Amino acid sequence: MSARKVVGIVGAAIGGPTLGLQILSHPNLRRNFEPILIDRISLLSCTKADELLPSGGAAVALFANGLFPLYNLGLRAALDAVSSEMSSLTVWTADYGSVTSVGAYKRLNSVANPTWSHELQTGVRAIERVALQRLLVAEYISRGGDARSGKQASSFSRLSNGQIRVTFDDHSELDVDLLVGADGAYSSVRRFILGGDEKRWLPHFTGITGFYGISRPTQTLAPNATASAGTHAFWLKDGSLSVAPLPNGRLRWDLMVSENAAPHPISPIEPSPEPTVPWASTIQPALYSRTTTIEILQKHAGVYHPSVGSFGALLDSAERIIQSPLRQRVWEEDEIQAPGVVLVGDAARVMLPSSGQGTGFAIEDATVLANSLLAHACGESFETGLPNALEGYAKQRVPRSKKMAMVAYASGHLSLGTKWYTRLVRGWGARLSIGSNLKARAGKDPWPFDFRSRLE
Repeated sequence: MSARKVVGIVGAAIGGPTLGLQILSHPNLRRNFEPILIDRISLLSCTKADELLPSGGAAVALFANGLFPLYNLGLRAALDAVSSEMSSLTVWTADYGSVTSVGAYKRLNSVANPTWSHELQTGVRAIERVALQRLLVAEYISRGGDARSGKQASSFSRLSNGQIRVTFDDHSELDVDLLVGADGAYSSVRRFILGGDEKRWLPHFTGITGFYGISRPTQTLAPNATASAGTHAFWLKDGSLSVAPLPNGRLRWDLMVSENAAPHPISPIEPSPEPTVPWASTIQPALYSRTTTIEILQKHAGVYHPSVGSFGALLDSAERIIQSPLRQRVWEEDEIQAPGVVLVGDAARVMLPSSGQGTGFAIEDATVLANSLLAHACGESFETGLPNALEGYAKQRVPRSKKMAMVAYASGHLSLGTKWYTRLVRGWGARLSIGSNLKARAGKDPWPFDFRSRLE
């Protein structure tokens, strides 16, 4: 039997380790391919619960389409233990108030189990991004996966035998038969595919900046457990705020507001002045000055929240705060794959968080790619079948990504409510569109949650 083909996976966030797990978990794929997971951070720290990865981010949501492949990998018990199910959703309008007083508010609508999947017997699940990454990487390693920690890929080159050479910043090298870019929105592997074309490489700025946080409030004002356990969305005059529970008493929150121009992707981080608020130290280094981040968040401190009183209470109890310019772009079929190279996750498409599908689509990518390799590129057919596998993968993923991105862009900008008529539309939409308890009535999952990808 010929030697296994080396699959070099650059990036160990979500899509990368999921692809590695899919390969290792299928007998035919494991027999034919050797995945090597590569990341600049220490992958071993993913297995330690008391360590946070520097790129950990805040929290993500997994709908049925993202949960299905992970459940099929045997991860349901582990995943459910570190995530929280959305049991209810309440939509509000809220004024800003001030740092010392809560603004006016009004409840528009609420529903129990708004994302329930009868097939999976769960609703959407919220999970800390670092917890999901830790789970996937630990499982990948436990199943015999090769993980290369602290390796920063600096360049890629094609060899005469068809392999691709990855050169790292420590001058070491790795030759791979298939290079997978799972390295995020500013993917170095995508830059390699595009030949360094900056215009085609950079995702488009959407005119929105996003704030993501995880808080652990020390007290609750909720009159009952339902208000505390539920997810709450707040329509603001210029923006939207969403708050949802996580395990162990934490709350995840994200705030979107309009922004005229984004900082440059390689802007130097400005020195931070002395902190003016006790939660300043929880703000992660970013392209924005800490002062700017604090000013915007303090403007929202008086926004009402039913279980903790106000958004200010979430800031005071914050464990982690991140600000990022929100970008979106779906790269074309010939931009996410080339001979011996392919992209998954945010490297292949970046969407506004209003899609709720960034993580789910990364998991879908990994599963669809594994299926395509299984169908076309195993055994002696690798050299002739790999182009068909990569092209087939791209043909499946790009149309779905474009459709989802259109929905994300429209809903994201509508949720900002920057114009009087968009505030009117989103208000009436919230009153009319939230349906009945899905758990109480049978039915199939709607698009895009109905997508199912499993290894055959």
